[in-house]
Amino acid sequence: MDSKTKPEVPSTGGRADEPSRQEGLSTRRLQQFRADKFAHFFLLLILVAATVVFFKMIKAFLVPIILAAVFAGLFFPFYSWLLKKAGGRKSLSAFVCCATLSLGLLLPAYALANLGAREAVRLYQSAESKGNGRFEENIHASCRGILSSRSCILKKCRSREPLSASQNKRPNSSQMPSTWRREKPSS
Repeated sequence: MDSKTKPEVPSTGGRADEPSRQEGLSTRRLQQFRADKFAHFFLLLILVAATVVFFKMIKAFLVPIILAAVFAGLFFPFYSWLLKKAGGRKSLSAFVCCATLSLGLLLPAYALANLGAREAVRLYQSAESKGNGRFEENIHASCRGILSSRSCILKKCRSREPLSASQNKRPNSSQMPSTWRREKPSS
């Protein structure tokens, strides 16, 4: 016998080797099961991370997309009716539907914005007339008083007497305090 070759051990019909093969197969199956389980868990983790990143990216567009889907569902019967009236011309009925919806949404929005702007102008004029034409000065004084100290402005307000008719006009820039004047930038 050579030292490099192993002596053959007679086997007893292969029955002694079977438990060791079954143990090897079961450990291999267990390892494969663990690897599959890890792969599934890792895939789920990547999927969740991608979903979170995706929603962060489209967060600004999510509300408009949902509103578009809702409007499409609500106005599909109108589009279908227009499609029948247009004789099956999809482009024409889509254009008419979009134009009608745009005008139906934009005109009321414009009317509300116009109403709000008119009310803001009316409020400003009302406040200016009640403040003896010194609405801007009162705002500046209030802001300056808030920044400096609250008690100081209360003292000024208490000591102020009602304005006479000659004082009821707007001061020119030379009469305004220096903190209110806009300095021209030097070139």
